[in-house]
Amino acid sequence: MSTRIGQLLRKLRGDRSPSDIADELGVHRNSVTRWESGTRVPSFDTLRSLLDLLGASDDERLELLKPAGIADHDGTEEAA
Repeated sequence: MSTRIGQLLRKLRGDRSPSDIADELGVHRNSVTRWESGTRVPSFDTLRSLLDLLGASDDERLELLKPAGIADHDGTEEAA
């Protein structure tokens, strides 16, 4: 799941820097870069705030919960 979080965060933050996101959340910039790299995972409350801040859709939020190896809606299987 941490890889999915990182990929989604990089996609959603667009042109904003990790420092911009960190300032808006009240966390250190290194936290944001660690979440994006997959070396750390934000707490549930922080993740929820982060996804709200970045405007994540319901589908994007649900994608984070999908277990690895489950067939996607197009029939392809996500790698574990």
